[in-house]
Amino acid sequence: GGLGWVVDTYLLDSNPWGLVAGLGLGAAAGIRNAYRSAQRWQS
Repeated sequence: GGLGWVVDTYLLDSNPWGLVAGLGLGAAAGIRNAYRSAQRWQS
């Protein structure tokens, strides 16, 4: 989210799409890490 805000504010001037994309990517990475952690915990 924070990196998307920086991209929006200083690089692309595309508010709020960089923030939205950053939040989406961050959420996807968090879900992926939780899934991988659960898989390791089960085996």
